Amino acid sequence: MIEFKDLTFSYSPDRLLIDRLNQNWEKGLFHMVIGPSGCGKSTLLSLAAGLLAPTKGQINLMGSPVVPGRRDTSFVFQDHGLFPWMNVRKNLSLPLKIRSHKKEFIEEKTNELLRLMDLPHRSKAYPGELSGGEKQRLAIARALISDPSLLLLDEPLSSLDAMTREELQDRIFDLRHIREGGLTLIMVTHSIEEAVYLGDRIHIMNRRGELISRENQPRGKGFRRETAYFEACRQLRINLENHCRGEEP
Repeated sequence: MIEFKDLTFSYSPDRLLIDRLNQNWEKGLFHMVIGPSGCGKSTLLSLAAGLLAPTKGQINLMGSPVVPGRRDTSFVFQDHGLFPWMNVRKNLSLPLKIRSHKKEFIEEKTNELLRLMDLPHRSKAYPGELSGGEKQRLAIARALISDPSLLLLDEPLSSLDAMTREELQDRIFDLRHIREGGLTLIMVTHSIEEAVYLGDRIHIMNRRGELISRENQPRGKGFRRETAYFEACRQLRINLENHCRGEEP
């Protein structure tokens, strides 16, 4: 799905964020990117979305170079990106209206995503009337309504309380059924527990511009109570400490 070829990125000559990254990230998997603040996790998402251009090297999606505005890529930003003057239904349906889909299709797809994110009862509410969890569910629903093959999530759950965060993690986990396994997800997180719970692959970044990747085995809602889950979290913590040891905050 995603091929990084000698990918290098820096905002200035003395600030190297990504250093000659050469990796292939598989299609249909959930990829979690974790590491200390300021190491370049969000920058990597922006590069994958075509919002930034590499300093050197390139990124290919499905064999073609990344270009801005790729129709099959959706991005959920930390601030949700909702329009305060539009209600839930209008915010959700906007991507389909922009692409001039037929009214019947827009109605059907909007209702489908409202149900998926448990928002039918809030369809006439405005963003200012929504809870943090409802805003996040709406942002994810809007990203999914155009059936992307690549979904990019930049710390979407960081501002939520623990219980709401776990509820949203469950909903994100269930997105594996979207597009019959054809959805590839890349999510930036600072949470070890979240990475272990959701990720098929966990990619650890450090401030030296390096990235290492490891396989993971997400197992669904009951996994949080299993011994294997706590052991996986412990191992990831050790890997983070080893890979990021000695870095300045």
